[in-house]
Amino acid sequence: MLNTPFTLPCGVVIQNRLVKAAMTERLSGSNCKPNARLVRLYEQWADTNVGLLITGNVMVDRYHLESAGNVVVDNEEALPEMKAWAGAGKKHGNHIWVQICHSGRQTSRFVNLKPKSASGVQLKKLGLFSKPKAMTEKDILDVINGFVKAAVIAKKKWFYRSANSCCSWISDKSIFESINES
Repeated sequence: MLNTPFTLPCGVVIQNRLVKAAMTERLSGSNCKPNARLVRLYEQWADTNVGLLITGNVMVDRYHLESAGNVVVDNEEALPEMKAWAGAGKKHGNHIWVQICHSGRQTSRFVNLKPKSASGVQLKKLGLFSKPKAMTEKDILDVINGFVKAAVIAKKKWFYRSANSCCSWISDKSIFESINES
């Protein structure tokens, strides 16, 4: 059963029912581009014949990283590196889907001391996050445009893409009382 093809409602066929879940690899260099280490890792995962590989955090804004070492796709500068990464993940017919993210209030304080988020409520977790500034309407539109741009770039390099706005990043969770200032 696990090794049989699976057709998603959208028509995409995955070669089997095995999925490598999203995680944060933190392997890009200071330029935030995919590199040889990331390519090797995805080659190894592809060699396991898992049907679907979901990438770690691929950020839409280099100033709002979940952590140092995140890949950023905010322009087309990294197209050759993206192609190598996608090729490694798809070498046995596997699918590789990009987890596109904006960290919002989960931006590491080691990356940015003044993050922007859906609200100004600080995430209190081991002192790892600064107090965010609530986004303006323009900021929100910039993030939305960042998701669109990243998805378009990812698709150019044969990735499927998945927009991730969970974990109270920029989502409907911003209406929850625990993080809503109004």
